[in-house]
Amino acid sequence: MNKRFSLFFMVILMSVYILSGCKSEEEVKNEETIVSVETYESKVMDIDIKTSLSGKVVPFERANLSPKMPGVVSDVKVKVGDVVKKGDVLFTLDQKDVMNAVRQAQASYNLAVANYENVKSQIKASNENYEKMKTMLEKGIISNEEFQKYEMSMGSMQNTEVLKLQVEQARVMLDNAKSNINDTIIKSPISGVVTSVNVNIGEVSSAGVPGVTVVNIDRVYVDVNVSEHLVNNINSGDSVDILISSLGDEVLSGKITNLSFAPVGNSMTYPAKIELENKDNKIKPGMFAQVDLITQRKENVVVVPASAIVVKEGKNVVFVIESGLATMKVVRVGIDNGEYIEIVEGLVEGEEVVIKGQNYLEEGSKVKIVK
Repeated sequence: MNKRFSLFFMVILMSVYILSGCKSEEEVKNEETIVSVETYESKVMDIDIKTSLSGKVVPFERANLSPKMPGVVSDVKVKVGDVVKKGDVLFTLDQKDVMNAVRQAQASYNLAVANYENVKSQIKASNENYEKMKTMLEKGIISNEEFQKYEMSMGSMQNTEVLKLQVEQARVMLDNAKSNINDTIIKSPISGVVTSVNVNIGEVSSAGVPGVTVVNIDRVYVDVNVSEHLVNNINSGDSVDILISSLGDEVLSGKITNLSFAPVGNSMTYPAKIELENKDNKIKPGMFAQVDLITQRKENVVVVPASAIVVKEGKNVVFVIESGLATMKVVRVGIDNGEYIEIVEGLVEGEEVVIKGQNYLEEGSKVKIVK
């Protein structure tokens, strides 16, 4: 009796196990996988590619001032850091020798003028006498021989044209001597800041050796070298972003003002100057700068985040959401700036594109959109 009961109980347990197992397998088959995704609505906008170049800050204007002639420094008017205006005196040279030269040139000029005026007076008097002699000849008061002798004596008189040239020569020498006075006063040709002073009172300042340097940094340039692959993608007048790390994270705005059409030496790089405002003078010459140039740009094109693109069987595809299901679309892409990518073909504006979770999707996958 007990054996029959035990056998009956075991049959019941096995039946329950088999039935319960079949039910779980059926439930798994009917269960649908739902993938959580994040989406982005495709947009029409401008997209560009930026290339970063390293550059160095240089002054907008620089003037290295030295005298035109050597001389002893008599006074120094400025020191490093002084702000000067165009025309301000920077330093002066002793004028003793220059003034002596002016006096000598003045005397030579006066002598040349006196000689010229004296000869002119003689010629005038001679011409008056000639007319008198001519009248006397006509009246028979003097003979023809006497008149001819007088004519010959007039021809031997000095030519005034030569004297006139001597006067002009003396005047030029005097003007040059006077201009040397101005050359002893060294003035700034620009407004700016004094960055170096290499002269001292009593020392000889030589021509061609900078005594004082003045720079204008109210505006500055960033010098960069552009590769041959990029030079035809930028133009004078283009705006650029500039980051000078020593000044913090602020992005400054500059403009390309000079772009060379010839490379430097054999480097195959083309020099460019980028100008930016510097009214507070915080940007100093010599600072290093990162310049972001827009080297490619498309306007009014359909774009999506670059992360939306998935490669399937060698093709670029995106997944769009339609009625809660993922639909795979093959797309043709354009420029890619790392953040956004241009969709040339395959999408239109306003489609809901998967940008997270797309790697787990297949055609027709059911999705749950997570914001």
